[in-house]
Amino acid sequence: MNNLASLITIGMLTIVSPIESDVSTTIDVGLVKPSKRKPSRKDTLGTLMNAQIQVESTGNPNAHNKKEDAVGVLQIRPIMVREINRQLKLAGYDSVFNLNDRWSESKSKEMWWTFVNLSHKNHSPERIARCWNGGGNGHKKQSTKKYWNKVIAQSAWTSTSRDLTDDKVSRIPALINMLWSNGHETPFEKASVHFLVTTDIATHIHLLKHRMSSLNAESARYKELKDDKFYIPIDWDLDSQEQLIQFSELSNKLYHEHIEKLTPSLGRKRAKESARFFKTYNSQITADVMFNMRSFANFLNLRASEHAQVEVRELAIDMLNLVQKIEGNPFKETLINIYNE
Repeated sequence: MNNLASLITIGMLTIVSPIESDVSTTIDVGLVKPSKRKPSRKDTLGTLMNAQIQVESTGNPNAHNKKEDAVGVLQIRPIMVREINRQLKLAGYDSVFNLNDRWSESKSKEMWWTFVNLSHKNHSPERIARCWNGGGNGHKKQSTKKYWNKVIAQSAWTSTSRDLTDDKVSRIPALINMLWSNGHETPFEKASVHFLVTTDIATHIHLLKHRMSSLNAESARYKELKDDKFYIPIDWDLDSQEQLIQFSELSNKLYHEHIEKLTPSLGRKRAKESARFFKTYNSQITADVMFNMRSFANFLNLRASEHAQVEVRELAIDMLNLVQKIEGNPFKETLINIYNE
């Protein structure tokens, strides 16, 4: 895949990646760590500033709101210039900005960075944007929440628009980081991953608990399960494994026998669905499973945890490995942010 692949992860494009895997929970797989670093704070703040520019003026350096005397790409008012200059003097700087600097795109950006570095060095992107819009306590004002939502929406739109410049593509990692770290997870629902999984019934139940996933499994109500697959834990002693094998084989034998035995009195459909009671928890079935990336993050953080059952943890890690091996690794930046190892 080309650079467009990165856009899969943030929301305006929906691409289903078909991944087939005859996943057995007996497979011992290791966790592959994403190699690329997380975007730096400077990267993230750069994305924030560019989104604010689009919200404030759509990038027009000649924009002028005469009512508020807000000027330039960042719609800077005189009161903001005075406040930034005050902060500069308190910090011991001699140089200050003047009102005409607001018409310069480069000077406007310089004022924005000064505002952040002097007053909001350790604050979140949301607080920075809302204080820029509403003053010193802007992050506490209800009126600035609407502004922040526009900034978030603009962030996603800017980096997924049709006009994909190299600059926009380069900002994607920082954009993903800002969206996820600030709890704006809806864009991640637009991308999805798709698996064909064969696993035991006990592990299958864990998959069913994830309500935001989409799952279709083999139905023993409508078909007779012919393969008689079952799972044997590899960490059991040999004697216990042998006993479970014998028990599973007997279970499958009784299942097929009772479909035939019960059909005359119950009918074929009822015989098939009721004979399932002979099936054991280690019986394996195949399921078609699809997650959007938001729900996949939830699944990974719960099921790839050391606290999860061994079998479902191995399945989750196997799924993660498959996603990381998709050509072009389109979900690389997203996984760095959404999955906490």
